[in-house]
Amino acid sequence: MDPRKNTARFYDTVSHPINDEAFYLEKIKSLKEKNVLELGCGTGRILVPLAKLCDKIVGVDYSQEMLNVCGEKLAKEGITNAQTFEGNITTLNLGETFDLVIAPYRVIQSLETDEEVHGFLETISLHMKSNGRGILNAFRPKISAEEMRSSWCKPDEIIDQEIMLKDGSRLVYSFRQHKIDKEKLVIYPDIIYRKYLKDILVEEVIHPIKMRCYYPDEFKQLITDMGFTITSLWGGYNNEEYGVGPELVIEFIKK
Repeated sequence: MDPRKNTARFYDTVSHPINDEAFYLEKIKSLKEKNVLELGCGTGRILVPLAKLCDKIVGVDYSQEMLNVCGEKLAKEGITNAQTFEGNITTLNLGETFDLVIAPYRVIQSLETDEEVHGFLETISLHMKSNGRGILNAFRPKISAEEMRSSWCKPDEIIDQEIMLKDGSRLVYSFRQHKIDKEKLVIYPDIIYRKYLKDILVEEVIHPIKMRCYYPDEFKQLITDMGFTITSLWGGYNNEEYGVGPELVIEFIKK
């Protein structure tokens, strides 16, 4: 079953706390050859604008519903150099290599087990050209691991955004912080979409997600342990220092 079947249509209505589009566009401009693979491309938030600068871009996602939204955007823009596939990014083999492999918006954090993470990094290595590059990111936790284990779970639902939709209804976007794996430091929030017509609730969708937390040194070690060489580090998309800014962004090559 598609885990995003009931939520894909809401994804682009909610504003996301990351502004990385310009960062990736600059990366594309710096490439001599511009064949790109995006793992976890979703609705094409990054794939669609990048496609306009690429020779070829391929997007893979586990959700066909998200890919359907992406396909609609590509068709609307008249983009013909993009392909999308439904697939498992931890076991993927497309039989081709790319100049740049990316997985924006913390895709790696959705992988819960060590086996999934290892498989995902193997997927990146398999699809990188010998002179290609990869870029991964995660959020930088604002509190220590000890604080995370003791205080992340909270009893109350937190309302994050309220959005007026084109049909005149109101979408309330909220989340619950209800579960944590203290050993692996994986958090399990529920994302909740409630749609109201005036004050009447007409739809409610709950989407459970998982996010594995990484601290700065740990994230670097994860990349180098897989045999990659780190070439650049950023703490965000506004030139923040790595380990200081809100994000952990790493660019790397094969050894």
